[in-house]
Amino acid sequence: MARKDFIPQKDADFLAWHDTFKAAAVASGTTYGLTAAEVTQISADNADFHAKYSANNAAQVAAKNGTTAKNTSRVITEGRSRLYANRIKASAGFSLAVGDTYGINGPESTFNIHTAAPVIKGKALVNGQSQIDFTNPHGDGVNLYCKRGAETESSFLARDTESPYIDTRPLLVAGKPEQREYKAVYVQDGVEVGNWSESVIVTCAP
Repeated sequence: MARKDFIPQKDADFLAWHDTFKAAAVASGTTYGLTAAEVTQISADNADFHAKYSANNAAQVAAKNGTTAKNTSRVITEGRSRLYANRIKASAGFSLAVGDTYGINGPESTFNIHTAAPVIKGKALVNGQSQIDFTNPHGDGVNLYCKRGAETESSFLARDTESPYIDTRPLLVAGKPEQREYKAVYVQDGVEVGNWSESVIVTCAP
């Protein structure tokens, strides 16, 4: 029976293996064809890998701790900055020029809900259900439409303001998979506006 490669792939396993290899080489390497210089080199290699392995582990721990500290500082600093910026904006002498000086006006939005279309994605869930994810940048919601099975026209399914929407309707025929085609349009002040999304098809199964 063929044997697998004797050198482990994982660093920790390799280090344990090399410890064994070094100990055996020091004990009897010259008996089995190694020179004294080669045995010395094996010991040096072992010490070098131990040092580099430990340094790498320490660097990974430091990087993880550094990232956590940075993220925590970002949350605290951003929260305070927003508080101070709101106070500046509420002051009597505030103007757009002042806002530009502090960098707190923010860029103008180029989004136009009257020409935009939602982006939707769909996936099948268990028990014939499906999930529809959609973009909703201004919070007024979307109207979702669907046709399934042999239906030729889409019909109103639901209005939702928060993605995702879960379609919990049972299958048209119990136990039989069916295709559902979804599309959506933005809603503003109770009226549909903008363009239709691209349709997505989800195959729902029992």
